[in-house]
Amino acid sequence: MGKMPKPNEALKDFFKDNEIYADIFNAALKSGVCFVILCLEEQDKINYTQPLRSMIYDSLGYLEQVKSAVVPEEKTKWTADEYLSKLPKDYRVMPIISLVLYTGESPWDGPKCLHDMLNIDESLKKIVPDYSMYLIALGHDKRYNFKNRKLRELSEILSVLYSGTESDKEFGRDMLSLAGILANDSKLYTAANEAADKERTVKMCRILDERDRKSEAKGVAMMLIRRLNKVGEVDAALQEKIMDVSDMDVLIKWFDDVDKYTSIRDFVQDMENA
Repeated sequence: MGKMPKPNEALKDFFKDNEIYADIFNAALKSGVCFVILCLEEQDKINYTQPLRSMIYDSLGYLEQVKSAVVPEEKTKWTADEYLSKLPKDYRVMPIISLVLYTGESPWDGPKCLHDMLNIDESLKKIVPDYSMYLIALGHDKRYNFKNRKLRELSEILSVLYSGTESDKEFGRDMLSLAGILANDSKLYTAANEAADKERTVKMCRILDERDRKSEAKGVAMMLIRRLNKVGEVDAALQEKIMDVSDMDVLIKWFDDVDKYTSIRDFVQDMENA
């Protein structure tokens, strides 16, 4: 199995599915949308300048539309104001809707609009323009009813992980794997992918038990290697073989028998006979 992908890389592949991409916007906007430019920004950390970032991105998007506008070559009937604007009076740009998808473990405690960032008296809020952003905190916000199965499962899995609750519900192993990436849980990612050869869906409680069991096994394996290094040098290849062992009974037996080994060769023979 290769190295666990980064969250932004995994989500980029995930949202290549147009149905999933459309569903997350429909859930946020509570309606279908058409003839707009949809922009999705993924965040796994809380950005306390996010409303300002979103406002700038949207403004630049509108400005780019104006700069690249295709206007009629016939400008003889243009007014002076249209020449100054470099656009005909009736030209319209496409609306831009930006959505921030937050997947981090900590609940979002950052600003959700420009006013949240301002040191401003309440009496001035009526006259100072605000700029709100669309935010979905996946795994935290339960207001959204996703129609897409994968998106719905991903939200539920992250909710279980971040709340520390238990679930015996079955989920697609692909979504368990993606949740492991987003939650920075490499052990969950590994456990979900190792179930891939046999099952497309698996109970989450079983995957988490397997994750925890492997984590305990890794801990015992590391302690075993430290003790074996007192007997002789444990090279990288042997360390890798030991770390790959997930049977706790075998690891504990080897750990208890370390004192009887007079050389690393004795341990290797014991390992081969296991």
